[in-house]
Amino acid sequence: MSKSMETVMASSNLFVDIFHLDVVWVGDYADYLLPLNDRINRTVLLAHNEQNVEAGMSLGRLVAVPQAADFGVMFTRMDILNKYGFSRPPQTWTEMESMLSAVVATERKSNPSFIGYIGQLSRYEGMTCNVLEWLKSESAGSILEPNRTLSLLDPRLPNGQRAQNIANRWQTWVRNGWVAVGHDEMSALREWTRGNALFHRNWPFVGAQTRAARVSWPWAVTKLPGAKPGMSGAALGGWMWGVSKATKNPEAAVKVLEWLMSVQFQKIRTMTYGSLPTVKALYDDPDVCTIIGDCNLFRDMQIAHRPSGAAGKEYQNVSISIYDSWYSIVTGAMSATKGLALMNREIADALGIDILGPPTNIHTRTLLPSSLSR
Repeated sequence: MSKSMETVMASSNLFVDIFHLDVVWVGDYADYLLPLNDRINRTVLLAHNEQNVEAGMSLGRLVAVPQAADFGVMFTRMDILNKYGFSRPPQTWTEMESMLSAVVATERKSNPSFIGYIGQLSRYEGMTCNVLEWLKSESAGSILEPNRTLSLLDPRLPNGQRAQNIANRWQTWVRNGWVAVGHDEMSALREWTRGNALFHRNWPFVGAQTRAARVSWPWAVTKLPGAKPGMSGAALGGWMWGVSKATKNPEAAVKVLEWLMSVQFQKIRTMTYGSLPTVKALYDDPDVCTIIGDCNLFRDMQIAHRPSGAAGKEYQNVSISIYDSWYSIVTGAMSATKGLALMNREIADALGIDILGPPTNIHTRTLLPSSLSR
């Protein structure tokens, strides 16, 4: 959190009642926001996707409520897939590997700039989103869970084993030249609209950008693949509403929040700005579906939550540990085992999590050679 924003929110004379905040700021601002668990009308809250509501939780407290959503999705060049005998985008990572193996080397002969898969594999927040999607798509946890436990700490347990396999896969794909690294959302988008990528992970705005670019080839937008058909992961972007703890009118502020969360207001926002609603019923509204396109795609996304609520004000440091370690892994600078261990140690240090267990007293006699301990 910026010092200026912290100063504003900490003021007891704050003139702002309601804040508009990114989902990833919830943990940062939680101490300055009014707990809403027992204040928000339950009927209003239940109208929203439960996973979007969960994004407003920080250490068991509901401190923010949904305004609009954004999800990680995948765009695919259908003409190229069809050319190599594939009829649809991959539903599993194994299918994607087969497609990359069949397509990339041959396409690169006529287009040296051709990329098999391009996402946001660079040292910044975008990579944290990508990594959490990979983990979610294989039921491998969220690195830092809501109860502040580290789900990848033990490489012998299922989550740890899955994370090792995921890390090794992406390291291999990068080494094979199938996956581009060093891109953010906008540079990856440019490669996509130039026709240089088979698969492109980004946010839904890319659909409008692709249409605006008037590309000459057919494309599709789908969920990201998973360990098996039906499994996927979509990092949650989007925005929330929160009430200042310093408000002089908490009841009125909560009433305004309930109106901002209403079906009517969310529909107005979608029709005006094209934002994705969090009210479940709006994905059955023909007007809304005309604006956002594929309602069936967005109605049941499998959300990969960033651990901002659990990390609180340390979220930036936690995210840095995630993307630094995983970037080192996928680029081959560090093994999966070492990279994941480093990530866990750094997160534990940042949050004061004990990963060593309780102290154990060792009798000095056990440390001496047997000949000296007599």
